[in-house]
Amino acid sequence: MTNQERPSYDTHALRLLRLTQGVWITQAVGTAARLGIADAFDGDGKNLDDIAEATGVPPGPLERLLRTLGGAGLFTTTATGRYALTPMGECLRKEHPCSLHHLAIMQSSSWHWRAVEQLPQVMRDGTSGVRNPDGATGYWHYLASQPEEKDTFDRAMAEFATGLTQPLLLSYDFSGATEIVDVGGGHGALLGATLQANPHLCGILFDLPDTAAEAADRLRAGGLARRSKCIGGDMFEAVPSGSDIYVLSSVLVDWDDAQALRLLSNIRDAMGPSGGLLSIEPFSDNHGAEDGSYHLGQWVDLFELCIGGGRVRTRSDFQSLFSAAGLRIRRILDENGPLSLMEIVPR
Repeated sequence: MTNQERPSYDTHALRLLRLTQGVWITQAVGTAARLGIADAFDGDGKNLDDIAEATGVPPGPLERLLRTLGGAGLFTTTATGRYALTPMGECLRKEHPCSLHHLAIMQSSSWHWRAVEQLPQVMRDGTSGVRNPDGATGYWHYLASQPEEKDTFDRAMAEFATGLTQPLLLSYDFSGATEIVDVGGGHGALLGATLQANPHLCGILFDLPDTAAEAADRLRAGGLARRSKCIGGDMFEAVPSGSDIYVLSSVLVDWDDAQALRLLSNIRDAMGPSGGLLSIEPFSDNHGAEDGSYHLGQWVDLFELCIGGGRVRTRSDFQSLFSAAGLRIRRILDENGPLSLMEIVPR
């Protein structure tokens, strides 16, 4: 066949086709995580039968999954026909320092997709709120009633914090502070890493009572009991007062402007005239990937649209929101990254 006889495909149509098949990539990666395929590797390449034996997956379907995920960049095939993890594939292992194992499981779970599949309805009538099998409406309500899914969610958020949020916070200079408060700090992954990296600091984790109790156990297990305190409460009522720096990590994104302003006003009242706030959030107006195919903030914004309440904000949105609470942005770190750290001080 000559060059003139080769078919000419529309490259734009092929790119669109790839986008429409994103659901299959999500499910394939999540399935690999559920089956523990990446964890079957120990640094060396493995043949198909070894992986099948380690995971309990029949060789036929396993080969087809590995071939597809190889095309997505998670696996390679050696010259001898053995499979090996790529650096990206390594991040699917549970024990990898930047593991996204549980995040892959969560993103491919049916209960998570129930939010995404409602986007057409949200766009038509403006209503939002996940319709759950138990008849209740609400993403968070459903998680609270499902311990296994809630555990996956908590682990996924800890991975997200370790891989994306933690590097931002650990790059910040805490030398002038003695105590920080992580508001909505979950199970303490971010606070624990910050205290480990800054031995002079003490920290308070503030979250709902049950979550704070679990965080106390984890921080204690990490040897941080003497430098940490976990307090349960409602951040929309009040937050612990008198600390040097308050931290909000991907918290404001889950709330509308009225709730966000209420929370920020509580923090402003608690911090005093010389205090500060570090707010880590995605921006909806940064550049995203160079080819325009992926922009964390904009995709998260659609998810927030579906579950109702929150949204991803622009820089201008944040300036207005902080100003209304008596605060101002002093500087922004990693302004065009997937997440950015805003250093906030009183006006």
